[in-house]
Amino acid sequence: MYEGKKTKNMFLTRALEKILADKEVKKAHHSQLRKACEVALEEIKEESEKLSTLPPIKSKTNFIEADKYFLPFELACQSKCPRIVITSLDCLQKLIAYGHLTGSAPDSTAPGKKLIDRIIETICACFQGPQTDEGVQLQIIKALLTAVTSQHIEIHEGTVLQAVRTCYNIYLASKNLINQTTAKATLTQMLNVIFARMENQAVRSNALETLNHLIDEEAPNYEEKAQEIVQSILQEVVNTVAGGETCFIHSFKQCGSILSEIINLESGATAGQPPGAKFSHILQKDAFLVFRSLCKLSMKPLSDGPPDPKSHELRSKVLSLQLLLSILQNAGPIFKTNEMFINAIKQYLCVALSKNGVSSVPEVFELSLSIFLTLLSHFKTHLKMQIEVFFKEIFLYILETSTSSYDHKWMVIQTLTRICADAQSVVDIYVNYDCDLNAANIFERLVNDLSKIAQGRGGHELGTTPQQELTLRKKGLECLVSILKCMVEWSKDQYVNPNSQTSLGQEKPSEQDSSETKATESINRYGSINSLDSTASSGIGSYSTQMSGTDNPEQFEVLKQQKEIIEQGIDLFNKKPKRGIQYLQEQGMLGTTPEDLAQFLHQEERLDSVKKNKMLFFSLQVGCNPNEDVAIFAVDSLRQLSMKFLEKGELANFRFQKDFLRPFEHIMKKNRSPTIRDMVVRCIAQMVNSQAANIRSGWKNIFSVFHLAASDQDESIVELAFQTTGHIVTNVFEKHFAATIDSFQDAVKCLSEFACNASFPDTSMEAIRLIRHCAKYVSERPQVNVDYTSDDMNVAPEDRVWVRGWFPILFELSCIINRCKLDVRTRGLTVMFEVMKTYGHTFEKHWWQDLFRIVFRIFDNMKLPEQQTEKAEWMTTTCNHALYAICDVFTQYFESLNGLLLDDILAQLYWCVQQDNEQLARSGTNCLENVVILNGEKFSAETWDKTCNCMLDIFKTTIPHALLTWRPAGAEGDSASGVFEDGSRSRTSTSESAIFHEYSSLPVSFLINLFPDDHFLSCPAEIQEQRLFSALLIKCVVQLELIQTIDNIVFFPATSKKEDAENFAAAQRDAGCAADVQVETQDQGMFRYLTLEQLFKLLDCLLESHRFAKAFNSNNEQRTLLWKAGFKGKSKPNLLKQETSSLACGLRILFRMYTDESRQGAWEEVQRRLLNVCSEAVAYFLALTSESHREAWTNLLLLFLTKVLKISDERFKAHASRYYPLLCEIMQFDLIPELRAVLRKFYLRIGLVFNITESSASS
Repeated sequence: MYEGKKTKNMFLTRALEKILADKEVKKAHHSQLRKACEVALEEIKEESEKLSTLPPIKSKTNFIEADKYFLPFELACQSKCPRIVITSLDCLQKLIAYGHLTGSAPDSTAPGKKLIDRIIETICACFQGPQTDEGVQLQIIKALLTAVTSQHIEIHEGTVLQAVRTCYNIYLASKNLINQTTAKATLTQMLNVIFARMENQAVRSNALETLNHLIDEEAPNYEEKAQEIVQSILQEVVNTVAGGETCFIHSFKQCGSILSEIINLESGATAGQPPGAKFSHILQKDAFLVFRSLCKLSMKPLSDGPPDPKSHELRSKVLSLQLLLSILQNAGPIFKTNEMFINAIKQYLCVALSKNGVSSVPEVFELSLSIFLTLLSHFKTHLKMQIEVFFKEIFLYILETSTSSYDHKWMVIQTLTRICADAQSVVDIYVNYDCDLNAANIFERLVNDLSKIAQGRGGHELGTTPQQELTLRKKGLECLVSILKCMVEWSKDQYVNPNSQTSLGQEKPSEQDSSETKATESINRYGSINSLDSTASSGIGSYSTQMSGTDNPEQFEVLKQQKEIIEQGIDLFNKKPKRGIQYLQEQGMLGTTPEDLAQFLHQEERLDSVKKNKMLFFSLQVGCNPNEDVAIFAVDSLRQLSMKFLEKGELANFRFQKDFLRPFEHIMKKNRSPTIRDMVVRCIAQMVNSQAANIRSGWKNIFSVFHLAASDQDESIVELAFQTTGHIVTNVFEKHFAATIDSFQDAVKCLSEFACNASFPDTSMEAIRLIRHCAKYVSERPQVNVDYTSDDMNVAPEDRVWVRGWFPILFELSCIINRCKLDVRTRGLTVMFEVMKTYGHTFEKHWWQDLFRIVFRIFDNMKLPEQQTEKAEWMTTTCNHALYAICDVFTQYFESLNGLLLDDILAQLYWCVQQDNEQLARSGTNCLENVVILNGEKFSAETWDKTCNCMLDIFKTTIPHALLTWRPAGAEGDSASGVFEDGSRSRTSTSESAIFHEYSSLPVSFLINLFPDDHFLSCPAEIQEQRLFSALLIKCVVQLELIQTIDNIVFFPATSKKEDAENFAAAQRDAGCAADVQVETQDQGMFRYLTLEQLFKLLDCLLESHRFAKAFNSNNEQRTLLWKAGFKGKSKPNLLKQETSSLACGLRILFRMYTDESRQGAWEEVQRRLLNVCSEAVAYFLALTSESHREAWTNLLLLFLTKVLKISDERFKAHASRYYPLLCEIMQFDLIPELRAVLRKFYLRIGLVFNITESSASS
């Protein structure tokens, strides 16, 4: 114990002193490292003094470990100073090697981990890539090798992987050849230790189990038995090595440790408990993780272009293959037999071989062949199918094609020569493939290919020299001769064997009869009699070719004959299906029941799919038979057959389930019998509930059947189909979404059909909810759509989630909106925009374009209902709802959508205000206002131009010019005609007049809805007039709404209203307050973002609207005509609000520009316009004859006078000079007190500004 502590202290002291002596440590940023070293040295010194003074204490415990001194070395490794790092790593390596540093205590910085994990992580972190110091690299390799191979510490799982990965990366990144070679050798040694420990542990575990059993039986003799067990195990290991089954020899020292465990068993020393169900020990998991990682590394693709031998990709691939080959060649019994490792070989290594076995790099290809040979030698009993694929897709393919290189062909033939040199391997290939009813004829193809090569008839690649061709021919012939020798050698053994001799002769007829009986029983390959099911065997050793007294070679002759019959039958089937089936049944290779036929069609992959589809069972016709009993029998037979198919499952890239489930779909389409339709739905529901995990391509048919059921009027059919569909969406999708992705669109379409069945509104609402639920799957699992390629090869990977996921959901919701009644379509509309708002942040820009093409279909006139009542409801509800929702989405994703969809949205808003629907027209202007107010700050100059132009277009197209031109029906005897100023008339036919007369007692509103829009010019005159009046009224509404919209946009909502209220309140108070009115929210509007040109355009529209309203309000005769014709209710129509609000908004804009310092250049033009507009307005007021008309101008005059009073004296002079005569005339009217008060202030200021009065007098 003393010597151990002294050694430890010596290592620690020297390393710490060396670190402290380094000049780099004296720098300020290494103060923490310096302090940690000093503290550690002090503690070591105290410990050394105790060792020298205290007497030795006998104890079974080991000496004190160096774990508590790890901190200074950790800091040293993080110092990035090569000298300090090398010193630290060297000390750590020595401490681990001598068992002074075990790291067995928990790591205080990482719960659940041990200190050794942190130690290894620290060592690995010293490697920082190619720039890492070469000395540091070498020390890392030494330290990690010591850690992995040490008997004193335990590292597992991720820590082992990290150690291996670091050495792997050093090999790839290091520029030093010595370091590369050392790293590679270290990796090989690490892997040997990792896999050897796993094998040793299994040997120890088996020995302990056996000893436990013996102790229970013969307790007194357990020591003697233990010695015998160990000796037998050692002998078995040596014999195994000698036999070539494993290349790792258990050392006597390690086996001695088994004996010590057995001896200590009585005192309670036991083996570790297995950590999980998959692995019996953690060491197995370590080995598995390393093996899997190497397989994955070997699968990484090389970069395009000619391979660079120095590239990291190629060197990594070669190294990983070399290490895998080493593992396989040294594989022990556990690795060869444990299910987890066998599955890893199938799942990872065989996939890696399939990729690297076609590599154009000779070294990679050669390593792949070597690995395959090793698999063939050690693992063939588990890899029958994989070996078949490797022969077909690599060996034989290279030999048969002219595009393969000479080097590749040469290496393949060399490998085949090695395989064919072993008689057992040759016979195994023939028996397990050529005599297997479902396998390819590997032996036959191999012999044919070698014969062609030997004769010079093989595929010759370009550039092969005559000498190379001759070499290939010789090698091919040599390989053929080797096969013949093997066959002679193997058959010679059979004839020497006396038991086989008698079985082949005629001396024992009973055995021959027995073999014939067996052969007869095995004939029905796809029948229900006892069949020799070679597909059930999983390995190339399925048939024993080590002929003993019980083996019968004639059995394989029978199988080969059966296979030839089946192949001939398949050829016939692919030409004429019925003839092929008849032939196989006549030969006894196919049973006659539907189950036999189903098994044949399902299992036999060599059948032509088109011909196979034609065979699907008499069920299509019989299932549609009008006789229900016959149809029920057909559907039930089809159900049983389909269940057998589904129980087998379906391999990837196969679509056979679609074929055998298609009859259900056909019956559902053609048979209208509720009984049969109900039965079909129940059959499909049963399949879903019992076989969901096995269904792949069949989901499309299932959803097609439910889609057909969704439109049914039978409640039980719809309910069962919907319940099952809901189960699929909520449960099956959750567990097997990747397997159902191919039919996801069909599922959403099916739900859409349920939603559109008007007979079951509750189902409709629930179906929409499930569509919303589907959006969650698309959002949470986008990679499933990206990875799925199938028929989407022309779709970019980044767009697959849109094409296969989002677009079907949103499209089907739009179909629900366009097809369903109000409550259902409203819910569909809500959900559609919920999906956009919730998941739109994941959408690409071009996806939005596709999406809004769907959305704008809601407003498509061609798709709107023909009946006016339905059309009006549609516009008032759905179009109105959609309009606001579109603007919300546009605002939420403005940055993405502005450049893409602004034009479309403005066009849609323009469309809305053109419709003969007051609510929709109001909504159009309100939405325009919302879009601009919420996003105007982010508008570009171009966007503002487009927006202003949209408002101008709406203004121009909604001015109700016909109000001034309309005339009542003429007196020429044509009572059913309306006349306009241009002389045009609207006429009706005699038959239409008769219709109008017949319905004359009905309300005009009903008659308006009786005639659709496209018959407007031919409907009765009264209806024409009412429609015209309705349209004119809507235009008046739009004008008012648009005036308010412009006011709200420029000055912010409610600002102007507040200003009017304050002006009026100020006029009511003392005159001194009137000129001090301030509006705090003035700058919240978009005024500052609008250019002069844009403001003037808006101003022109406002004034044009004002002038039109003045013209109409002044035309008393025209108003009377319209009133008598029934336009706008009980009083004469007027446009007073339009007249005043348009001018008020125009004045606000002009006065705002007049005081804007940033627009001084336009002040002259603004003043000119102000003078003209205000003079014209006051003159118009003076001309008014109606008291109510003058009252409507009160707020406008207050606004005008208040604004003028606020301007500077210089400006006031110009304005007062222009308005003074007009305002004097106003005094003759009976004005309200508030207006008189403001006028008083105006006149007083005139006296002051023009020096008529003194300042004191005016105050």
